[in-house]
Amino acid sequence: MKELVIDVTGINETILDSFNEKLSKCFYNKKGAFTELELNNKNYLLFAYEESEETFLKNETFNLISTVVREQFKYDYIFKNLIIKDKKSSKFNLLVKVLTFFDREYDDTRIVKELSYKDYICIH
Repeated sequence: MKELVIDVTGINETILDSFNEKLSKCFYNKKGAFTELELNNKNYLLFAYEESEETFLKNETFNLISTVVREQFKYDYIFKNLIIKDKKSSKFNLLVKVLTFFDREYDDTRIVKELSYKDYICIH
């Protein structure tokens, strides 16, 4: 068995819930397990899996990280740095969402290229 720990402290709960749901369905039929852990005000996802499942887990982990960077970090960056008078309007939020998803394929490719897959990953 191999192990993987992902530090997900500060990650949006909606993104994490979606990721956990997808993985729980996949691990249900496969050898391995995962759980969530809160320790010293930090949140972790812990995985134990067969070596044969490493490619699957690696791909899903990279998908999670790409989603977090795009939908949380990029959104927050654009929201904070875009200078518009009325940041509370629905049009502003729509604009930020559109800019967040702009060039998604390039973002994913670039994010995955920069990642290294080891037994511990800290997304933040």
